[in-house]
Amino acid sequence: MPTMAARDIQSRDSWSKRTITEGNTVSVTFLNIEQVRQRTSLSKQEIYRRVRRGEFPKQVPIGPARVAWVETEVDEWAQKLLESQRSGG
Repeated sequence: MPTMAARDIQSRDSWSKRTITEGNTVSVTFLNIEQVRQRTSLSKQEIYRRVRRGEFPKQVPIGPARVAWVETEVDEWAQKLLESQRSGG
C-alpha cells in the first residue's frame, strides 16, 4: 500500500495543497474569491451567478466556512472563453 503524505501551504497569492505519493508530487493551487475576481475581472455576484448556471467552475470547500476555486479549472475556463470569442462563438 503506498504511503501518502500531504501538507497545506498558504502563500501570499494562493492556497496550495501538495500530495506526495510514492515520490510523485501532484500540486493543486486554490484561489480565493478575490483572486478569482482579479483573474477574471468579474464581480463576486457574477462569478456566483455563472457557477449556478454551470458557466463557471464550481468552488470546492477547503475548510469550515471557506471555499476556493481550483486554479487550473479557472485557467481552462478563461482559455475556452477566449477561444470561443476568437472563433466568433
